[in-house]
Amino acid sequence: MNLVVYSLSEIKEGEVYIDEQLVGELELIDCQSDRSEYKIIYKGIGNKDKGYPFLMMLDTIRLNVRLIFEDDSELTLSSARVLVTTKNIADQKNIDEMIYYIIGTKGLSNDMSSSYNENSITLNNLNRYLARFLRLYNNYRQFYEVGVAAGNYKNNIEHKPCRNCFIGGTRTREYRIDEEREAIMNFIYELYSYSIKIHHEIIQLTKQNEIKYNRLLDSIPEGYSAPVIVIYHLRIETAFNSCAKLASNISKMKSILIRNGFHKDRVNKKVILREHFINPIFWEYMNKWKNARKMNIKYHEFYFSIDSLDKLYEYYCLARILEGMRAMGYRPGELRDAQFYYESKNDIFQNEVHLFNTFYREKDGIKLTLYFQPLIYRHSDNNKIGLIRTTGGDSNFTNFNKTGEYYSPDFILKFEGKSTKYLILDAKYQTRNTILRGHMDQIISKYFTQIRSIDGKRDQMVYVLQGRVDGDTDNWAYENVDQISDNFYSDFGIFQFSPDVNKNTDLMKLIARLEQEVK
Repeated sequence: MNLVVYSLSEIKEGEVYIDEQLVGELELIDCQSDRSEYKIIYKGIGNKDKGYPFLMMLDTIRLNVRLIFEDDSELTLSSARVLVTTKNIADQKNIDEMIYYIIGTKGLSNDMSSSYNENSITLNNLNRYLARFLRLYNNYRQFYEVGVAAGNYKNNIEHKPCRNCFIGGTRTREYRIDEEREAIMNFIYELYSYSIKIHHEIIQLTKQNEIKYNRLLDSIPEGYSAPVIVIYHLRIETAFNSCAKLASNISKMKSILIRNGFHKDRVNKKVILREHFINPIFWEYMNKWKNARKMNIKYHEFYFSIDSLDKLYEYYCLARILEGMRAMGYRPGELRDAQFYYESKNDIFQNEVHLFNTFYREKDGIKLTLYFQPLIYRHSDNNKIGLIRTTGGDSNFTNFNKTGEYYSPDFILKFEGKSTKYLILDAKYQTRNTILRGHMDQIISKYFTQIRSIDGKRDQMVYVLQGRVDGDTDNWAYENVDQISDNFYSDFGIFQFSPDVNKNTDLMKLIARLEQEVK
């Protein structure tokens, strides 16, 4: 690839970046007056790296060229987002499973940033609630709908059966049934109206993203695909399928209201206490809804905001780590999960806007705090992480000093007991070889060599979470320590962490090990 630059100033050197990653430099091949033509020389280890600068970057990227002139002035040129495509579809199964995991019962719906204390309700949660309530109603509809199985029942006000009689075998309609029936119809109308509103909002949101998806699809050559295309397709398909289930539940509720001659103008908001219900299970369902955190489309806006494979993998890792902590017995403590705002002097770092980014858990006297995409500053310790960056600034240059005053790993787990330990994790949806060739030395330098706890100690371990499988599913340790101990962990290494292998448990084993060390 060649680059032509028109400039009256003489260019001393130039660098080529893919997003923020340096991938090459410029070599002058022709110069005529104000026109200079350069060849892009891709950097790397071995001819394979040099020949394939976009290897493993199967997403939307931005090309950046940094020009440095003879007077030491600089100019950065940036392209629009470019979609990188591939014929390799081996990742599609993993992408499917990551998306379904995030939106499932063990996903991130309970971790939305909100002023509410209760869990959020996703569209799938709402559909499950409606299906259970409608099934319950159909089991007992003969007691509330006039004319249903009428031969088995008689209205007899003088005979007031006890609740056991009502739920048991031979039953007679009691005078309080009408009052209870009215309360249930009012509640079904509330669910019906609410579901129509939610259905409309999510359909609109999904259609907007369908337009984006079709535009991306039109730009793909025949026979090619891109993970970002697969991500869009699966989210849209899943959302429309869930909306179809919601539409079915809406239709069932409408039928019940019509059969009972319900009219919205006759809504009665009279409160009926539990002890006044002949069948208190209905009161339980109604009370559960009354005290639940009502659904909005914020989670679905988050769901559709995932616009890259890297981001999808980071969220997948967050969901898996939180679920793993729960399975190990960690529970929320006195401090509630929070969304901490990290201040940054540049626009490289973006605070998480949808989810909590600080999760507090406790177990047997051990406090375990999970920080999602935190900032480790040079001059201060924010969010009580307890770590500082020991390099950076104009007077202390490092090769990785692109962010200036801070570093931002994907995850930090802070273990607090009689002592304090840290586990720093960086998520990379890449193969083992790509991580080792292109990232590992940098990650060790940034998160181990250049970071200490605020008391000057170095109490952290640093590991990369490897998302893509390349045939080698064993974990990788920086040090060969078989001769020391079977239970020895290197201070840094790589954990296979993807949906299609069984090695994910090794991360949890290390968490258990650090838990024991701080007891």
